[in-house]
Amino acid sequence: MIFIHGLTNSPSTWAPMVDSLRGDPTIRANYQFWVFAYPSGLPYPMPTATLRRQLDKIGKRYPGHKDIVVVGHSMGGMISRLLISDSGTTLWDTAFEKPPGEMGFDEKTRQSLSDMLIFKARPDIARVIYASASHRGSEDASGFMGRLGAKLIGKPVPGTMISDEVVMASRHGRERGRAPNAIDVLDPDSPFLAAVDTLTPDPGIPYHSIIGDRGKGGNLNRTKPISTDGIVPYWSSHLDGAQSEKIIPSEHWTILHPEGIAEVKRILHLHIK
Repeated sequence: MIFIHGLTNSPSTWAPMVDSLRGDPTIRANYQFWVFAYPSGLPYPMPTATLRRQLDKIGKRYPGHKDIVVVGHSMGGMISRLLISDSGTTLWDTAFEKPPGEMGFDEKTRQSLSDMLIFKARPDIARVIYASASHRGSEDASGFMGRLGAKLIGKPVPGTMISDEVVMASRHGRERGRAPNAIDVLDPDSPFLAAVDTLTPDPGIPYHSIIGDRGKGGNLNRTKPISTDGIVPYWSSHLDGAQSEKIIPSEHWTILHPEGIAEVKRILHLHIK
């Protein structure tokens, strides 16, 4: 299992769930727990590319290793979604006006950008569990606190990773004047999020959704009042095609709620079968 944390969090977020899972003899006998840590101020395609490279290294070091179940919370769910999708050139075309070979970037830059924006579903991942995943963003990102957070994060991407030349060559970098950060790509009106939402997950990889509702109810679409966990609304977390969808009486921290942990246990037992 690989656990992927969300925005402003760290692997320690998973400690209560891991402790509970280890208490189950069947799960303890069949799973090994790993975590992926990343600077969550970065736009999430960047850590996703890093994770893909790490998974490649794991494959070389442990050839023939057993398949992987990924659990992603919040932005970690967005990263997980990119791991099981084929992008084609959809995301590249959203960011740039010309194909990679016609942009005039040096080879290192072109390869780095291609790793982030052009990819295939991972063959080593066998199942994904989304917990409070913000697939279509959150209106908090475009509100006052979101704008404030974006300013506080500022420019988290070093120039050695994405140069000013690349930023100004991108469709939306010219408007923003800097590389996007994590808050920018959580804006529901983000063209990038809209493009990701068109990607079809690999049909051979089942996925599950755990979604929080604070108990106030509300509509499942964008009609107010809206069902939400306080940060991510249902319309953002829901994904068609999920093998199961569990709505629990929880705020955003569904991974700490007893019902959320119980649902992960259920899915892990299902996966063993």
